[in-house]
Amino acid sequence: LIESHPSRGRTLLLEIRSMPEEVAQVAFEHHEKFNGTGYPMRIRGSSIHPFARLVYVADRFVNLTMPLVEDTPRLDPVQAIFQLASYHSEELDSECLGALAKVFDLKEFAASAKKAA
Repeated sequence: LIESHPSRGRTLLLEIRSMPEEVAQVAFEHHEKFNGTGYPMRIRGSSIHPFARLVYVADRFVNLTMPLVEDTPRLDPVQAIFQLASYHSEELDSECLGALAKVFDLKEFAASAKKAA
């Protein structure tokens, strides 16, 4: 059920006439991982829509800073960015993670992430 929600979401979005097809594609790919281990298509790297790569980073960040599970510790934004970089770097687009770091004024981190891209 969980892995089918991108397909169901895309189908629903495509039924909305005013919805750009690109938005439906981003919704469809928002759980794809940069290393190809995501879902639903297990695509990797630049094959993933750039906005979907950004949404995936944002989704992981929100899960760490505002967890849905009550017993899960809440990380502050800086801790969350460093955890993403430490434990999930292969799954994430480094440029997107660097852009997130820049939002929180982590310039050194953002610069090193950009070099890695």
